[in-house]
Amino acid sequence: MPAIEELEHRVARLESLFENVLKERINLIAMRLDQIYEKTERDKTEILAKTEKDKSEILAKTEKDKSELSEKIYNLYAKTEKDKTEILDRIGIVKADLIKWMIGLLVGFSALIISAVGIILSFALK
Repeated sequence: MPAIEELEHRVARLESLFENVLKERINLIAMRLDQIYEKTERDKTEILAKTEKDKSEILAKTEKDKSELSEKIYNLYAKTEKDKTEILDRIGIVKADLIKWMIGLLVGFSALIISAVGIILSFALK
């Protein structure tokens, strides 16, 4: 059986090996953790940059769409006003034609009535 000093020596050597292995593992874990942290920060920076870029693109597109919509609304308003003016002009012409027809009918019927009254009076006076 080995002596106590030899056993102590073996235990000390095993402890130092165990400590070295643990230190190596801890260092590897720390290095991997640092790599993960760096990658996370890089990804975060990329995501923030992409988000800002997308936000700028969306704002630019929104402004473009807004100006196009304003232009379309203005064009629609101008067309509506033009159509309104044309309709009012047509209504004025139709009104004038209708009044002329009414006057023509009134004169025509008045002439008939006057002729009828003249004929009736000529028979009545004979």
